[in-house]
Amino acid sequence: MAHKLIFTACTGFVYLLTSLLFVANAEQASTELLDQVILQVTEEQWISTQTAEITVSIDVSLDEQDMSAARQKIMDNLNEVGKGDWNVIQFDRREDTSGLQRLYLRAQARIDEPLLATAYSKVDDLSAPGTNYRVESINFSPGLIEIEQARSDLRMKIYAQANREIERLQKDFSPQKFSMHLVNFDVDMRVLPMAKGSGAESMMMARVDQAPISVSNKLTMTATIILAATRQNTAES
Repeated sequence: MAHKLIFTACTGFVYLLTSLLFVANAEQASTELLDQVILQVTEEQWISTQTAEITVSIDVSLDEQDMSAARQKIMDNLNEVGKGDWNVIQFDRREDTSGLQRLYLRAQARIDEPLLATAYSKVDDLSAPGTNYRVESINFSPGLIEIEQARSDLRMKIYAQANREIERLQKDFSPQKFSMHLVNFDVDMRVLPMAKGSGAESMMMARVDQAPISVSNKLTMTATIILAATRQNTAES
């Protein structure tokens, strides 16, 4: 009797295992990956910016009593050069031969383009004996927010191209069901070369008194897209 029960249990286990394997194989066959279509899509967009990154250096001689108020005064003066979110990117403090404290700072901010035309005259007004303000550079490259917005726009254009391709494939290869399986993006941003003697070139290389011309930047995005199709298989007759 015991042998009979063991045999019955073993037979039931083999039957259950066989059934599970049959179901798994049937499900895999019914949704088998059949075809892949690989696309390479490129979109580009010009980015122009209404702001520029300006770098100003400050060299100041101070006595010990003025040191505590010096930083706030410098930040107030920088906002006179151009209203913006100024950040100190370099700070050096040392004592000169006369015993006075000397501060050297470099600060950066993104300011609106119309303010750039008066930036040089403003630093002249702020400079005095023992205090020197100087515009080191003005960079018209777009900011992070503008770049990310352009990237988002380009991704939307690429997705739209991929969806149009899926619609064509669904029509031509029915009943296969294509969908977007994988997308890899590659981004390249290049500055348009400046023409010799242009306002932008003059602003970057030397002092100018007129409003500058902003430099355009081209953002190019290439995507490799894999479209995959599955088909419900029918039993062979």
